[in-house]
Amino acid sequence: MTTTQRPSALWSATTDFLASPQQLGLAATKPFDGVSVLTYWIALAFLIPASQVVEPVGAAGKPSVLFGYGLLLMWVATRFLPSAVLPGFSLSRWLVGIYFIVFSCAYAFGVLRGLSPVEVNGTDRSLIVQVSMVSAAIVAIDGIPSRKRFDDLMLRVIGLSAAISVVGAIQFFWAYDLAEFMTLPGLGLNGQEPIVTIDARSGFNRVSATTGHAIEYGAVMAMMLPISLHYFLHDKHGFRRNLLALATGLIALGIPLSLSRTSTIAVAIVSLGLAATWSGKTLIRATVVSLIGGAILRASVPNLLGSIIGLFTGLGEDSSFTARTSDYPIVFRFIRERPFFGRGPGTFGPTGYILLDNEILSSTVNTGLVGLAGFLGMYIGSLFILRRVVWTSPFDETRHLAVTMWLSMLIATIVLYFADMKFFTVYSSLTFLFFGMTGALWRLRGDRSRFDVQPRNFLKPKLRADRVRRARPLPFERIVNRGDRS
Repeated sequence: MTTTQRPSALWSATTDFLASPQQLGLAATKPFDGVSVLTYWIALAFLIPASQVVEPVGAAGKPSVLFGYGLLLMWVATRFLPSAVLPGFSLSRWLVGIYFIVFSCAYAFGVLRGLSPVEVNGTDRSLIVQVSMVSAAIVAIDGIPSRKRFDDLMLRVIGLSAAISVVGAIQFFWAYDLAEFMTLPGLGLNGQEPIVTIDARSGFNRVSATTGHAIEYGAVMAMMLPISLHYFLHDKHGFRRNLLALATGLIALGIPLSLSRTSTIAVAIVSLGLAATWSGKTLIRATVVSLIGGAILRASVPNLLGSIIGLFTGLGEDSSFTARTSDYPIVFRFIRERPFFGRGPGTFGPTGYILLDNEILSSTVNTGLVGLAGFLGMYIGSLFILRRVVWTSPFDETRHLAVTMWLSMLIATIVLYFADMKFFTVYSSLTFLFFGMTGALWRLRGDRSRFDVQPRNFLKPKLRADRVRRARPLPFERIVNRGDRS
């Protein structure tokens, strides 16, 4: 069994002084580590509406973005503690680091090009946001000390996803926007119009909860669905399992309520991916539950499923679809002008140019082919790492978790084609958190989870730890193993 790295001293020196209950004269009841600060960060991203910012900072002044700089300071502080620096090689840390280097180069080349005032604001805002996101990712890579704390963080994200699904359901069924009341003192709209959280489509309320758009809302729900299913299936019978069942149902409900082609494609990917990896018995049960759920939804909201199907049958007449393809000639002309590092992050936007509903094209124009490679490298690398966890972990529960996280990351990758996803804070926060948690799961793949309580053969035999030979270590994995033994 692989000996895992346990950063028991990680964060201890900084958090003992900054937030230790003993230092504050309180009783120490729960640990405070990287998971604790990441919980605050992701809660701010999920629960504060996308339009609310700290007005003196401007559009980049979202609470979660500013909190990310606190994460960066904590991570930098731990670099000065030899006992807090993990030995060995972390592929996830390198992928995130390479992305930030090429992003910084694109930023520098953009400034050297000479920018208009509007472009300066856009590129500075983009830099501020990306520093925050990268900070959260590296804290997740290095700051999750055990598999128990990994599960704690994932359960909290599931709870937050269910919470915003409730907000979306209230918006859909009663056209009442709870997001208007979900704010903090000192936040405002920065002189902008509030984001429309309840729109109309096909005769229904198209909702976005606290996110920036219905596409983002549907994508986030689809990303969280397989992970919520994993924890529901593996938990013991009891109150927490009932809560996970409720959370999974709410997350699944949020997908059709977004009335989005993107989320429909995403849930189809989840279904196909689980069908390819689940055992026959598990698949039959899931199919029955899905059919019952679909029947209940159709009876409760007539014509909703038909409206979702209609989103795909009338593509040729849908302006939101044809507008995407009509932008291609304009975009390719700008790409040819600066193919390697682009025009500068955040400079090509609707204020000075056109709105691109395609993050692949947007990243290519703004950061060039090199920047796009660094950006997609985090997605592709995470998919690769999670696949290796499936084949190398000695526990079926961990393998199943890696499968569901792999599907989530695949969805996060595919939705890049359908919208300018870097603009959306909740999606970006969740994706960068998963980049970091992928690295943490790789490090902790040899630890048994408390959810691995009894043999539950949800996976096909060929994916189970006791049925197949372990995959041969790759070169970078041998480097990690040498670090484990040091």
